[in-house]
Amino acid sequence: MIRPTEEHVLLRDLARQFTDERIRPAAAEIERT
Repeated sequence: MIRPTEEHVLLRDLARQFTDERIRPAAAEIERT
């Protein structure tokens, strides 16, 4: 098992943050219609 590097963890957190900012508003928009 490869231990995630600090850089990898930062990238993963950044990707999760990006997903939250993009997908959640879009999902809320879909639910409202």
